[in-house]
Amino acid sequence: LLKMVRTTLSLSFVEARDLFPKDANGLADPYCYLYNLPDVKSRLKTNTVYKSLNPSWNETFEFEVDPSDPDSELKIEMWDFDRWASHDFMGQVRIPAYTLTEKASLDQWFDLTQRPGKKEQVSGKIHLVVQNKDLQQGTEEINLTQARQRDRRFIDIVPSDVLSSLSPAERKRQEILFEFINTESQYVKDIHILLDSFLKDIKEQHILSNIEIESLFSNIEAILPLNEALCTALDSRQSVPSDVLSSLSPA
Repeated sequence: LLKMVRTTLSLSFVEARDLFPKDANGLADPYCYLYNLPDVKSRLKTNTVYKSLNPSWNETFEFEVDPSDPDSELKIEMWDFDRWASHDFMGQVRIPAYTLTEKASLDQWFDLTQRPGKKEQVSGKIHLVVQNKDLQQGTEEINLTQARQRDRRFIDIVPSDVLSSLSPAERKRQEILFEFINTESQYVKDIHILLDSFLKDIKEQHILSNIEIESLFSNIEAILPLNEALCTALDSRQSVPSDVLSSLSPA
């Protein structure tokens, strides 16, 4: 099974500009909701900026996401506050979570868009800053072998344009292939630790008899060369000049 590795993000609502006027005075009273999908109950809200089409919030929220979940995304909705009537929709932005895990920070203006199937008057952009709290040391590029050594995942280090070109099912398949190689590599390391430290001490200190050692650790030294060969073969497949593996078998 794949481990669910959650990433801590902070999102800052900086400002917006050129919003569509919603009130009779030609202005609006905008505020924003932040949804951490697929959890529809995870709603966070900014303050309301009154009588402005170019509001500034400078508010920051911190939360966790699971970027390996293809349904994980951030949804920002902007609304116009109205004390005596229904609030008016002013636009939305949707950002897949996996696109936010490659860099330590993202500082960008996003176009506000309509909701699917709705004919709404929407205009303007919103300025958002997203920081990945788990990558505070910078944006160093690492290869796939280094990623496994750091307990990183396929989705953490593959470029966003490659990920966006994959279907959710293919992204999950690539993650499983990556995790399989990682698991085999870790298994070989564990066998070496067992032989070089644990089993060596047992033999030297005569903690167990030879019969007991054979019973508990039978064939472990014979298994190691086979797993090392498999690990080497998998590493060679992972080192092909492509971010996506078509299969684990040789080309």
